This record gives sequence, C-alpha cells and structure tokens, in this order.
Amino acid sequence: MRLLVRGLWFGSLAGFLFTLFSAYLNVRNLLGIQIDSMVFTTSRDGFFFGFLALFTLINLLFFAYSRVVFTIPNRLLLIPNRQFWTHTKHHRAALNQIFSHASWVVAATVNYFLCYWLVVVKHENHFEGGKLPEVAWFYWPGIVMLISLLTVPLRLLVKNPNLLARRDGDQ
Repeated sequence: MRLLVRGLWFGSLAGFLFTLFSAYLNVRNLLGIQIDSMVFTTSRDGFFFGFLALFTLINLLFFAYSRVVFTIPNRLLLIPNRQFWTHTKHHRAALNQIFSHASWVVAATVNYFLCYWLVVVKHENHFEGGKLPEVAWFYWPGIVMLISLLTVPLRLLVKNPNLLARRDGDQ
C-alpha cells in the first residue's frame, strides 16, 4: 500500500512539473488570470515561480503532516470508532499508517488539481489562443481521485487493523 500511495504522489509530482515547464514555454510574456470578476496579470516568470512556490509549500505541509500525525493525542482524534482505534498500541499503529497513507493521497489529489488549473491557465494564455474544451477530459480523473478520498472514513468504520496488512506468504 505504501508503494502504491507514494507512486501515486510521485506520478502527480512528475505530471505537475512537466505541465509547469511546458506551460512556461508555451505562454505569452504577460498572463491574465481571471477568477470570477477579478483579473490578475503577471509575468511569465512570476507565474512559473508562483506556481512552483505554491506547489512546494503544499507538498511540504502534507509531508510534515504525515510525520507529525503519529504525535496527535488520542483524545484529540475526531474519527469514527475512536475507542477501537486507540485501544491498543497495535490499533494505534494501524491508524497512524492509515493517516500517513491518506496524507500522501490527499497531496497527490491536490497536485492533480493544481496541474489541472495550470493546464487551464496555459490554454487560456497560449500564444495562438487555446480552446478550453480540449482539456475538459482532464477534469474527470480528478473527480475519481476526490471520490477515492472517501475511502479513508470508510476504512475507519471497519474495525479491523489488519485489513490491508501483509501476511506471511504474500509477495
């Protein structure tokens, strides 16, 4: 499971960086980003470094959370079946693992939506002018990733700390 969630995060990292660099190379020198009725203008370099800083900050926060989650006191946990998950050290270790994996999945989902936003901005500010319907398909995998985040509360409803544990003989 650890390899799967880290692979998902690494894929979102690689996808974001690829999209960021291709957007930097394919947009005008002055960009206009419209959010509701407000329009923000920025240079191509400001756009690049702003997105890179936002991306780095978000990923560092999720990485820090995945390391700090082990120190959250039992009484502060607001989860389903809290008594079960904090009853023994074995159950708490399983809960910590669930939280750690969930933080990597949330980070991958946030990276995916940052990448989607980047694609939209890139297509709106392309040299030749872009067409947004060309990137509409990009939205649907993100919806699937958002739905997958619901698996965490569902997993906490199942009172089995060894549900996804590796057993002897598993390869």
